[in-house]
Amino acid sequence: MTLANWRTAPFNRWAFHHLRELGPSADVPNDPASRWLTPGTPHSLLSVSKSRLGLLAGTLVGRKHLPPDRPVTDVVPEVAGAAYDGATIRHLLDMRVGIAFEENYLATSGSMAAYRKARGWEALAPGESPSGLQSFYRTLTASAGPHGGPVHYVSPNTDLLGWVIERATGAGTRT
Repeated sequence: MTLANWRTAPFNRWAFHHLRELGPSADVPNDPASRWLTPGTPHSLLSVSKSRLGLLAGTLVGRKHLPPDRPVTDVVPEVAGAAYDGATIRHLLDMRVGIAFEENYLATSGSMAAYRKARGWEALAPGESPSGLQSFYRTLTASAGPHGGPVHYVSPNTDLLGWVIERATGAGTRT
């Protein structure tokens, strides 16, 4: 099992129960009184993370800690000059950022493959160095239209929203 084949059959059957052995992960505490899986059965959240992050953002918006109409680049200036120029936190929350990005999970090249490599979920080619998400965002410069347009499901938007929340709340700087 490798980062090169974990998403495809028959390897994915094993991989989805052993993601911790393949790439970066973290334990998320649960309520022991209301769980369906046993403690020895980890479950990957994958896109459920988008909903959980949306709930957190909604709470922060309600408490006036996260102004939804604030430009993303005001909070995370590292993405200035990329396709996120002019996008607001609301655009991230609504998946209405006008970014050219194809959410093709089996892509072997292009921005989705680069995204997986930046997250540590794709094997690096010989001679490639890990880049990380911060460097990855600077490569996303192509627009697919104005921000606020049609809903466009883009996983990197969720990671960026997490970065925005860390910066806006100071959570990423606490020790």
